[in-house]
Amino acid sequence: MGRIILALFSLLIVLALSQDGRAQIYEYIDKNGVMHFTDNPTDSNYRAISEPEPEMSERDKLKAKIENLKLLYLCWVSDYLQLTGFDFFRTV
Repeated sequence: MGRIILALFSLLIVLALSQDGRAQIYEYIDKNGVMHFTDNPTDSNYRAISEPEPEMSERDKLKAKIENLKLLYLCWVSDYLQLTGFDFFRTV
């Protein structure tokens, strides 16, 4: 049981630290009313429909990762306590 929890916790940490991709999205509606979407426009008729988020500094990225890890840890502790039947309000 402990190995499964450790494996799941490790997986959550890896997912939290992985980078997600963001791209500019373009849209084009042709003469038949069909909508086309792409991240690499090949025609001047495409228009941008979303703006990518501005790049974060390395310090801000590190702060965000730390906050994510804190939340993951709190969720993990909460789930672990719930699985073990620990009730904080009964022990106080």
